Amino acid sequence: MKARILISDPQPLVRQGLVSIISSVPEFEVVGVTDRADDVVAKAKRLRPEIILTEMNFPDGAVPHICTGLKGQGIPAKTIVISQNCSGEMVSSAISAGVYAYISQKERKEVIIECIRKVREGRTFFSDEAQQGIQRFLSHRDEVDPMLALQPLLTDREIAVLKCAAEGLSAESTADKLHMSVSTIKNHRKSIFVKLNVPNAPGAVYEAMHRKLIC
Repeated sequence: MKARILISDPQPLVRQGLVSIISSVPEFEVVGVTDRADDVVAKAKRLRPEIILTEMNFPDGAVPHICTGLKGQGIPAKTIVISQNCSGEMVSSAISAGVYAYISQKERKEVIIECIRKVREGRTFFSDEAQQGIQRFLSHRDEVDPMLALQPLLTDREIAVLKCAAEGLSAESTADKLHMSVSTIKNHRKSIFVKLNVPNAPGAVYEAMHRKLIC
């Protein structure tokens, strides 16, 4: 079955470019296009896309607003941000909102296609520029406020989720053990991967052990 994809971006050239890329892949299908943030949830409710490609900010809204609306309507579409702005603050905000991926509009066609395929499999994807942005954001935050440098890189909940990953538990088993929803566990995992600059759970466990965040 083809992946149903909704494209949302305020820039006509970006929308046209994404439509061209998606239409060139036999396993993908563009089911809708919009240039307004406040249209995304309504279109998603009607068209039921599997994946939403979107810019981070629109004149009439932003990704956190979109993600909140999708969750409120019970729409399970996975959101990918393809943005001009890969600053750490923007990436951090998108991760908190629950996006699955964040990449730059400057990425090659092949990277965009790879990102969509990985997200369709339930995996996360953050481009090098997005990962570098979040790392700079965290470093700058600690420099501006030295007290923040004394705080752990990962929150207590993220450490708990990471320890479950070290035990080889799936997101579903972790959710049962920690009495959280599966979506919350997946959001914590995405945050962990970006903070530790790793692509997956095994990498996160290795890096966390290296940094002595877990033992």
